Amino acid sequence: MPAPKKEKEDGITFYYPINTLTLSVTGSACALKCRHCAGLFLQPMKSIENLFKDGEPDLPENITSVLASGGCNADGAVPVTAQRDSLIKLKDKGLRLNVHTGLPYPDTIDGIISFSDVISFDFITNDEVIREVYGLNKQGSDYVSAYLSLLQACSLIETAGNSLRSTPVSRSKTFHSFMNFFMEPEDLFHVSKNMNALASVRPSAFGPSFSALHSPRLVPHITIGLYGGKIKGEAEAIEKLARIGADRIVFNVFMPRKGTDYANKTPPDAEEVK
Repeated sequence: MPAPKKEKEDGITFYYPINTLTLSVTGSACALKCRHCAGLFLQPMKSIENLFKDGEPDLPENITSVLASGGCNADGAVPVTAQRDSLIKLKDKGLRLNVHTGLPYPDTIDGIISFSDVISFDFITNDEVIREVYGLNKQGSDYVSAYLSLLQACSLIETAGNSLRSTPVSRSKTFHSFMNFFMEPEDLFHVSKNMNALASVRPSAFGPSFSALHSPRLVPHITIGLYGGKIKGEAEAIEKLARIGADRIVFNVFMPRKGTDYANKTPPDAEEVK
């Protein structure tokens, strides 16, 4: 299996995922048109309709993985589960799927897990940044809640093993003790609402392709300078993840893009990023 191209320069390793197909489940459509993106990052992606225009995926040679992303709906969710059948077809061909979820609805989490090898989740905790950049009427606690819901769902799959095949998933007392110890009261209020949606998930929801239960890797993403190049809320997000836990974290750095509201903004200084 071909590996990503890798180069080293000045002690930094650069990876070029030349064997990964970038796929948009919404084509060029996005309801939010966030101020740093305006949907422009979707343009170079392959649309899922074009990929499956003849019923079966028309895959380029040497593709070993797929980054499944897309535009958000008005609630901030990327509707990946609407394309579940097509994404499972890609998995059945042996491809690994890295899935961008946006802010997922609680009742879609089991579906997301059914076809994901990696779940990439934008972890943002500052209310003003969410409002000003995304234009969403959401709070940081909504993102913390969604992350915890995904984290618990992944953990349940990983630890429950074969017993999940015949036993309904119930919320873990240990996990709730964990939440009460680490989370702020206002976060717990929002988290409890999302947890209810997980209580009735059964293994049958994961579909026939889920022949062996596995736990997708949940990877939070933090964009440094998302607030028009200004540092705002990143330290808080890192602190929350340090308390909650993360296997790994991806840090993106804001770069201005022509055609967006932030086209004339300046990226954060390298020292600030450090």
